[in-house]
Amino acid sequence: MRFETRYTYDFVKRFLPLDCRQILEIGCGRGELAARLLKDRYSVVAIDSDQGSVAAARRLGVDARVATWPDFDEGHFDAVLFTRSLHHIHPLDKSIRHAADSLVGRGLIIVEDFTYESTDEKTLRWFSSVIRLLEATELLIVRDEFLDKLLSRTDVMKAWRENHE
Repeated sequence: MRFETRYTYDFVKRFLPLDCRQILEIGCGRGELAARLLKDRYSVVAIDSDQGSVAAARRLGVDARVATWPDFDEGHFDAVLFTRSLHHIHPLDKSIRHAADSLVGRGLIIVEDFTYESTDEKTLRWFSSVIRLLEATELLIVRDEFLDKLLSRTDVMKAWRENHE
């Protein structure tokens, strides 16, 4: 397993609830993460807009489908994963809302994204507003030093740079 996939797997596993069975991975790429989750006996549906990536994921035994988000609407899941894909998906609000609507009960949306260099102030304001909403509704599962800095400042770009540069 590539380092990036191992890192993503470890990150995702930290947050998956014990009773999680059905997972949707949005932006599955070549399917390495989905294939690893299958080994843990999760049921995984993986989508990507690239036919070559979906074909590679299928070769790993993944139920991979050519689809775009938020157009995909085939089922409900215990967890929806955006793994290095959310920065490609627009509009963000509609995408997150559709992900929330695709969850069963108190399912989770897990986001792992690495476009540090292309983050702008508008995106960070949106991100902090989503974090504040999650916190207000008691759905924010993990709060760390970075989120504390981000939420306590009006200069969100400065907080971002301090954590990512």
